[in-house]
Amino acid sequence: MKVVFPIYHDMQFQSRPQECVAAMKLMGVNEIVMVTIAPWTLCPDGVRVILTKHDDALRYMHFYRTAIQTIKAENPDIVMLHDDFTAPILRWLIKHHFRGKIIFDESELYIDEKKKIKNIKDIGFSFLPYCEKKYLKKVDALIAANKERAEIMMKIYDLPQMPIILENMRRLMIEPDWESCDAKYGSLFRKNALTVLYGGGVKETRRTLELAEAVKRLGADFNLIITGGGDSGEIQKLKTLIESNPSDNIHYVGLAPRGEWKYLITKSDICVSIYDQNTYNNKYCASGRFYEGILEGIPVLATENPPMKNACNDFGFGVSTENLEAGLRELKNNYRHYKDNAKKFAIECKYEERIPRLAQQIEERLKEGETCLHG
Repeated sequence: MKVVFPIYHDMQFQSRPQECVAAMKLMGVNEIVMVTIAPWTLCPDGVRVILTKHDDALRYMHFYRTAIQTIKAENPDIVMLHDDFTAPILRWLIKHHFRGKIIFDESELYIDEKKKIKNIKDIGFSFLPYCEKKYLKKVDALIAANKERAEIMMKIYDLPQMPIILENMRRLMIEPDWESCDAKYGSLFRKNALTVLYGGGVKETRRTLELAEAVKRLGADFNLIITGGGDSGEIQKLKTLIESNPSDNIHYVGLAPRGEWKYLITKSDICVSIYDQNTYNNKYCASGRFYEGILEGIPVLATENPPMKNACNDFGFGVSTENLEAGLRELKNNYRHYKDNAKKFAIECKYEERIPRLAQQIEERLKEGETCLHG
């Protein structure tokens, strides 16, 4: 069985498409042809990468044309697509009565974002939502990032059935260099204080300064470590706040590589996940970053985005609130409760079964779709 998988991303940094590849391997697919814009140096056996031009203004058109040419040349049993950039390829498949199966992984939800048209490239990209709305209902297997998004997609795209759910759940498998990380970060962790870790960078929409102000007011009972990049002006505001903080309990360490990030998570007491609610994509977000701490048994402080709020309420591994200071205080007052539930979830979610379960669900959908919906 052969699959062609066009993806307009760098596969080396895309956990979710890598999981889709792993699922297809479990389905017995022996040849996967990736059409992508950057090399995938660690791709598994049985995966062949076709690299498109990626260094000029017509990068997307090179990608689209190469994807169509590859589908024609390879005549695959399945075409796997990922996110809105591949929606025009879906349109081409339907228009040309593709006889194989179509799988579409919709990890984002850009249904309400109206991009300002500044140039011809923006005109082209404005075509993506149209393709999704008209043609997603015709795929054989559609995958969504969480239950809340799937329910919205059912209504917006007039789908014939509920999408398969593949949560953006990511366990960090990398092993830190413990000795090096101890030397670099060990002094930031204080005894008799709960260490709060935030990896959202320094950005107004991520409420970084608001979180820092909350920890400043809470005082020596808490210790905050912030990682990630940001605008130089906003970083300077954060540094000014840190310098004026008498408790010396707020630390900004910049970008942290994955191994160091894993170290920081395992040494912390609370992880923070903050997202805006200005679009469907943001409001209904529960990213891999949200689950990284939980899967290490670390409680979470999250904003009230519905997927994160529902998960906190259902499993009791954290607090979902827009009042960050009150949320931290609640976590401190009932820390053992949240910690125990996070550890319980990390075991009972059966993380290692996610990909076999996805493979089985896709196979079931493809069998259901013997009467093809493409027409």
